[in-house]
Amino acid sequence: MNLYLFSSHYIDINFNTVKITLSFYTYSRTFGISNCSDLNVFNNIFNNLNTGNTGVAYYFYHSTSGIYSDYNNLYSNGTNIGEFANTGSGQYVTNLSVFQTATGGDANSYNVNVNFVSDTDLHIVSTSEPLLGTAISGITTGIDGDTRNNPPFLGADESDLSRFYLNLSLFLEGPYNSLGNNMFSNLSVPTTSPFPEDPASVSSVPSNVVDWVLVQFRPSGNETNVIASKSAFLLEDGSIVDIQSSGSLYSNVAPIQYKVSVKHRNHLEVMSSTSVP
Repeated sequence: MNLYLFSSHYIDINFNTVKITLSFYTYSRTFGISNCSDLNVFNNIFNNLNTGNTGVAYYFYHSTSGIYSDYNNLYSNGTNIGEFANTGSGQYVTNLSVFQTATGGDANSYNVNVNFVSDTDLHIVSTSEPLLGTAISGITTGIDGDTRNNPPFLGADESDLSRFYLNLSLFLEGPYNSLGNNMFSNLSVPTTSPFPEDPASVSSVPSNVVDWVLVQFRPSGNETNVIASKSAFLLEDGSIVDIQSSGSLYSNVAPIQYKVSVKHRNHLEVMSSTSVP
């Protein structure tokens, strides 16, 4: 199901969770506004998992005015996350930064894939980063009646996910330097992660990065089920760090026992022998 507003005025669109998985063109826009004015669009999750990879998360028609849109999550598994239509001709935008410039909004929004219980149960299982919004007067509970935190979690569900920090270390045999007990960082490391599970990207790669790795969370006793994946940097000293902060890796997952696995593009995958609480 999508959410589309045409010639709508003076409406608040807050704390909605909208997910699309169909490949029909009619449903290719998770959220769209056309010929609208005076709208407030805050704290929403717009995920487009269109199987044809042609969908966008946010369609914004140029003739709209007075649109206040921010603290939303815009995600598409296709080439573009948004479409900014100017006098009828569509301008597709590939990333959040371009969309922000085109529309003049969503300065504090996100571009993160959200994992839900199922296609019909949109309770959040995991995210790669905390999707925190802004408190809105008069909206104090989520769809299940849970009290909204301050700041609240995006979407209809006030998520009970916790933010966990991990201190992980890993050595790769290929670049390992036995004399220095570290690894060489002379590989040509791309700015985009090679892992489709979390195709994160950065503007530049720090000089002490050996390569990308993918960290995954698997519930203890059901290790074939991956509930969260996060791309990260592997440094010369073996530490695995967050690509934005270069600090401890963090993820948002439910507070249960996990096996943690790590993938590298040229090595065998490894998994912790014991569960991590």
